[in-house]
Amino acid sequence: MKRLIPLLLAVLLAVMTSACKQNIRTDIPLSIDERPYTDFVGKKFGVLDGTGYQNIAEDIFDSKSIIIYETANEGVALLESGAVDALIGDYTASVPWVNEIGTDKYAISLIPEEYASFDYAAMAKNDETAELFNSFLAKITADGTLADMSKRWVDEYDPENIPAITDVFKAQNGVDNGEYTIGINTECAPFVMPDKNGNPTGFEIELMSRFADSQGKSLRFADTSFTNIIPLYTSGEFDFVVAMCYDISGEDNSGILFTDSYSDALLAIIYKK
Repeated sequence: MKRLIPLLLAVLLAVMTSACKQNIRTDIPLSIDERPYTDFVGKKFGVLDGTGYQNIAEDIFDSKSIIIYETANEGVALLESGAVDALIGDYTASVPWVNEIGTDKYAISLIPEEYASFDYAAMAKNDETAELFNSFLAKITADGTLADMSKRWVDEYDPENIPAITDVFKAQNGVDNGEYTIGINTECAPFVMPDKNGNPTGFEIELMSRFADSQGKSLRFADTSFTNIIPLYTSGEFDFVVAMCYDISGEDNSGILFTDSYSDALLAIIYKK
């Protein structure tokens, strides 16, 4: 389980070194553009409300000016107006978003995982639901199902051809054992996003669909803003929450019960060229 390492001194040291010496995963392109992440130390940042990325802006980039926004469109508006120099987001989710809004105007620079690395995990309502999910997760990890899902949804993600969840997963066990309510935010492709009919689909939608089916339950997805999703979770509205990229080992997560992690996450800077 990975922990965020807020080492500003290490970042400042990296500013003085060549970008080619950055410790960056080689299986993912460095960026859509070649501007190094170290250019953004001390800059103005926009942060999506509820994601926890404000700590990144403050601790890693020593930002003294941070604006919180609630939707992707608001983030684009902040960049367009010059109110911020960059946004911080999950790398995998940011690439298709930047491709959609235009690589002629916007670009991405990857933050090396030694400075900022989060995990994807579900938030569970209680110990019982967490244990059931963790047992299920261990099973699909061992039999290769999780790796296959990651390949289809993440590695081979195609924003022009987003399948409905019913096209990639067919329930086997029927529905006669109640319902799970899942809190989601659909602005998190390829993990959670709308299909062509506006219904939730993506990696985590298939994951939770498979889990619910293993328990003989149906699913109800509740799409809400990042601002509201944590308060609704803590009030007991959801059995699980997904589509949240969090430092699941962080010290500010009291009151949140995380399942085991099912995907790691790299963070990136999105900026206007």
